[in-house]
Amino acid sequence: MKYINIILTFFFVVTFSCPMLSQNPYFTKKNISGKAKDYYEDYKEYKKKNELDKAMKALEKSVLAEPNFIDGYILIGTLHYHALRYPEAEAMFTKALAISSTHEPTICFTIGNLQSKQRKYKEAVLSYEAFLATNSQDKSMVYGVKYQLRNARFAVFSTLAYQNPVNVTFSPMSNAVNTKRPEYLPSFTLDENQLVFVRKGSDEDFYISQKIDSVWQPAQPILELNTNQNEGAQAISADGKLLIYAGCARPDSYGDCDLYFSERINGSWTKPKNMGPLVNSKAWDSQPSIAPDGKTIYFASSRPGSLGKEDIWKTQKDTNGKWMLPTVLDSTINTIEREYTPFIHADNQSLYFTSNGHPGMGALDLFVAYKKTDGTFDTPKNLGYPINTDADENNLIVAKDGKTGYFVTDRVYDGVRKSLVESQAGTETDIYSFELPANVRAQSAVTYARGKVYDAQTFKPILAKVEIKDLATNQLHTTINTDRDGEFMTALPFGKTYSLNVNKAKYIFYSDNFELQATNLQTKPFELDISLQPIVDTPSNNTNNVIAKPIVLKNIFFATASAVLKPESQGEIQALSELLTQNPTLRIQLNGHTDNVGDDATNVTLSENRAKAVFDALTKLGIDAQRLRYKGFGKTLPIDSNDTVVGRQNNRRTEFVVF
Repeated sequence: MKYINIILTFFFVVTFSCPMLSQNPYFTKKNISGKAKDYYEDYKEYKKKNELDKAMKALEKSVLAEPNFIDGYILIGTLHYHALRYPEAEAMFTKALAISSTHEPTICFTIGNLQSKQRKYKEAVLSYEAFLATNSQDKSMVYGVKYQLRNARFAVFSTLAYQNPVNVTFSPMSNAVNTKRPEYLPSFTLDENQLVFVRKGSDEDFYISQKIDSVWQPAQPILELNTNQNEGAQAISADGKLLIYAGCARPDSYGDCDLYFSERINGSWTKPKNMGPLVNSKAWDSQPSIAPDGKTIYFASSRPGSLGKEDIWKTQKDTNGKWMLPTVLDSTINTIEREYTPFIHADNQSLYFTSNGHPGMGALDLFVAYKKTDGTFDTPKNLGYPINTDADENNLIVAKDGKTGYFVTDRVYDGVRKSLVESQAGTETDIYSFELPANVRAQSAVTYARGKVYDAQTFKPILAKVEIKDLATNQLHTTINTDRDGEFMTALPFGKTYSLNVNKAKYIFYSDNFELQATNLQTKPFELDISLQPIVDTPSNNTNNVIAKPIVLKNIFFATASAVLKPESQGEIQALSELLTQNPTLRIQLNGHTDNVGDDATNVTLSENRAKAVFDALTKLGIDAQRLRYKGFGKTLPIDSNDTVVGRQNNRRTEFVVF
């Protein structure tokens, strides 16, 4: 290789650059002669036999024999390019450009790509701009150059990230999940105790692993769903009772790949059903992500109406629970290139996805965009290096803590395929976890409330409405219904205090609240056992006997030692008013209670004044005062110990009983 070393030394000293325009007499494959032609003919023979080393040496001799043999340098550069020897390839193409800037119009594009692969982004920007300055009429190539130029410009600013990478450690999941076969496309339930993923053998199948006592159990195939075809690109709902996934070339498909769903009932998955022609198209529909409230599905599609090759779409449930016609996300998210693998975090605000259309590190990169108050998303952020590299990264999901990510990546360094770490399973296509940098984490960590609602007398499950509101603003957070088992599960992002109201016609409602301010980052979820008391019609003259146990109004609030209702109480008073309006024979007594702090007389007076404040608020909303009465009990009927702060707080309460 002594010839090539001489040439390279010369080129690196001279340091030609793509924007340099030159036009010297030169020779091509068609007019080369003499010794240079003989060596070129030798090259062609060696190339036919795939003897590439000999072909390279023949070309090196050819350009030494004729230094202006421009095609010789291009061919040498091409051989280096295919062998992933990027510096050597760049030197050869640069020499060719120095001989003539017009012989090969695409040469600046090629040099720019080589410089990008070496992370010489400032030089690449100049090379791409030089190509565009030629005013090429090849629209496809111009499009490609503009895309690469955008990436190179971004990379100029991201060079600092390469030089100062964040401290990210990629850790493979245990051998209960990762094996010597490829595993990918993970999805978790909200409690993160169930993991569904794809494992590839003779075909792609679903596997599920259960976490027991913080330990993942060996993954088992989902036999009800696996077939001899490929199953994949799935999303499991927050409560683990719904699976939506992509099935391709099925007898009941409407397009290339369609979205299907299956429900988990009594521990088994139902026969999959196509989501129908309103959701699916004649094109490719895949990679769903279910919003935490279960009312929105984000997915990738190549259907007509997409801004690019593949885009992110969403479908939402109407008031009857039917999935509506999907809509495409706007150009803030989607580009004229590819957007894949959307993942909406449990905060319902943070959208992670893959794109090669936004400025990135190269190939497919991971991005996050945050939802604005109007429901659209802001400008996506690249997750940065070393999460993104110049290879493909995709299919990121983020745990409810907002900072733990899981993904599978196919990474290439210096032309050699390597795994992220030495995985116990020994494959590159395993599922890894890592901690996201602070600036690209989900907007909020999330916990959840999970409950079972049943009849207080028969203990049968109830199909009830569950309403969650921001207690401070009375703005609706989400509304969900319990399922056939009377169960519900809902995500609760940190940073707010929420009110909960569970109601069903002909039943007394249940209320609760969850304080999740930023200073109270509780990770333990709220597990609720909710019995609703049926409303019993009673004779109108039976006004003195309490016939139902007290119902605590957990979202009635007063200032300390005051009977003035706080604004946060309005939602609860409205709910109580609606209960009385919907049940015109219902009559209630409002009871006020205090803790044991202070003298008895003061406590009785305070408790009665607080009960009367609720009484007055209801009458102002139009409730007949004849259906209401109130009484203060002071400290005489505690429901908890007065020896703790929490106990005293529980004893300070307003409740009602039916009479």
